[in-house]
Order: sequence, then C-alpha cells, then structure tokens
Amino acid sequence: MAGSTTNFPNVQRIRDMVRNDLASLLDSFKGKKDLVLDTELMKPLDRVAGATMLKQRHVDKIFKLDPTQKSIHGCKQRVYLVRPQMTTMKVIADHVNSDRSSNIKREYRIIMVPRKLHVCEMILEHEGVMGYIMIHELQMDLIPLDRDILSLELPQFFRSFYLDSEHTWIQTIAKSLINIQALCGIIPNVYGIGKGSKMVNDLMKNILGEKLSGPDYSKCDIGNLILIDRDVDFVTPFCSQLTYEGLLDDTFGISCGYIEFGKDVTGKDQSTKLLLSSEDQIFDEVRNRNFSNVFEYLSSKAKSLQTEFDQRHGLESVGDMKDFVATKLRGLKAQKAALSHHIGACEVILGKKTKGEVEEYLQTEHNVPKINIQLIC
Repeated sequence: MAGSTTNFPNVQRIRDMVRNDLASLLDSFKGKKDLVLDTELMKPLDRVAGATMLKQRHVDKIFKLDPTQKSIHGCKQRVYLVRPQMTTMKVIADHVNSDRSSNIKREYRIIMVPRKLHVCEMILEHEGVMGYIMIHELQMDLIPLDRDILSLELPQFFRSFYLDSEHTWIQTIAKSLINIQALCGIIPNVYGIGKGSKMVNDLMKNILGEKLSGPDYSKCDIGNLILIDRDVDFVTPFCSQLTYEGLLDDTFGISCGYIEFGKDVTGKDQSTKLLLSSEDQIFDEVRNRNFSNVFEYLSSKAKSLQTEFDQRHGLESVGDMKDFVATKLRGLKAQKAALSHHIGACEVILGKKTKGEVEEYLQTEHNVPKINIQLIC
C-alpha cells in the first residue's frame, strides 16, 4: 500500500514535527538518561534526529536493544525507544527483572513508535513489571527519505496484514495521511484499489470528519491521493530491476535511504555508509537510468570533474585561488568521492551479473504472462 507526492513542499516540516515531539518527550524526563534503541528504529531515527540533539536532551549513552543481553549497565534513568512488539516487551521485562533481582533501582520509560498497543501492556503486566514502567508513544510514522519520498518504514506490515490478517497498522497509515493533510489541506480526490486501501480511506474520513473545522485543514496543496494494495500485484517486486537504484538495492540493499559499501567498492578495510538522495548530484542523475547507460554518464562526469580540478592551475592570483578553495574545492572533492563509490558499485554489479544470467532471467520474466494464460486456458 503506497502513496506518493511530487515536489512535496513540507518534507522538512514533517521531519521537524517528529524531531520536536521526540525532543519534548526527552525533555520531560528530567536529568541524565540512557537511550535503548530498537534496531528497526536506528536508521529512521538518524533521518529525524542526530546524536547532537540527543546529547542536548541529556542522553548519556545509547545502547542497541539486544535480545540476547539480559541486563544493561547505565545511569538511573533508562528510556526504551521501540516498536510495539510482544517479543520486545519480553526483552525489556527481562532487563527490569534483572535489575530488581540485583537490587538496582532505576526509572524505566518506554516510548512506543508509532503508537502503544494494549497487547504490549498485557505482556508487561504478565511479566510483573508494569508497575515499574511509564509508557509513552511517539507518532514517528512517515519518514522523509528525499524531497519527494515519504516512507512509513514498516517492514512488518506485509506479514501482519496479508499473512496474519491483523489490522493493527491500518490506523497508523490513516493517521500518517491525516498528518500530511494537516500541513497541506484536505486532499479532494482519493482513489484506491483493494480492501486495505478502502479501510484506510474510511478510517481517514471518519477521523477527519471530527477535524474539518480546524484552520489547518482549509488549504489544498495536493490534488490527488492514490492508495494501492500490495496484493494487486505480487509479481512485480520479484522481477529483475534494470535501473541503477534498483540494482543497488538488489546487490547491496538500501535501508531507509542508506546503503553500505564494503571493501569490494571502496578498496578500504572499513565499510562506508552513504545516504542516497537527490542531494547527491551524481546519484540523482543516474538513479533512474537503465544500468546500461550509467557507465557512459559516470565516464563523462569523471572527465568533467578533472577539467574543473585543472582550472586551479590557471589561477593567477592568491585571491582567485582563495575564491576557488572557498566556493568550489569542497564540492568538487565531495563529487569526486561520490563518483568513485558509484563507479566501484557498478563494477561489483557487473561482476555479479553476467550477461548470460541477466538475459536468462529477463526471458523467463517475459514469459510469465504467457504461462499464466496457458494455465487459465
């Protein structure tokens, strides 16, 4: 189920809303505190709040929630920022019970993202720790990944909705769309395909019906919203991707807009994590190109960058050199580093996908509709 926007004007405002809500929560927990992060939330949190902001809110240490770790040593106040999952609640309960058995007194707070669920409270009650924990929620739903891409980053939604027939996250989707309309006004035209889309739209209209009198809903910056259930087309996600961005995801994996390149790309022992977005001029230029056309662009870009670097040799005065360093050099170095990474990534992709394998896969995929027709007949 997905919706998209073009040239969405309030991406920064959405990021600021989440950051400000998180800051207010942390500020309300007076004094020094440790933060324990659900691994699923580490990258989404990077997109809305950096380490500096957390330190300003007196976060002393940041731990990764590890199911195999029965206890964590830290200060007297601990905040868990987690998804509302039963297994996670059991891990937190183990931490609390471990502290109690060692006569360690702490204050425990759980911030559930994007909302708290009653079943989680039941688990904490069953484990005997509910009386030692304060529960909060943070509506960190839509994460801005780029200037025109927002993502719920809910990998568990597919299994929950389509396999387990649970509707837990329908409310989260509806509320995220309502948040957009609080910024941009009521979307006049909503189109949908599938049962889930209808459920989201119905719930969204019911909630909006109570808010239409509010001043924030008077404008209208978005003309159309399209909701599409994933089960309308299960085949497409399994087909070979031919764009550069698609092959990056197939080969290295893209998570919350981040990609990690190892030694095979960087040539260094230490891996490099990059943020893939339109701010990377080279990536923005090639992300949607067919992979066969990417090397041609990267080659011409390398020559162009070299020409710009060589300009410094023709500078005649100290002032010209100073101006070059102040206005161009840093940007050129950043582009050179990005170009090196993208060329290295292309070489790895080519090494893993021989021409024969690609042609065989594509031929099989092209024959899928024919096979379906024959089976129906």
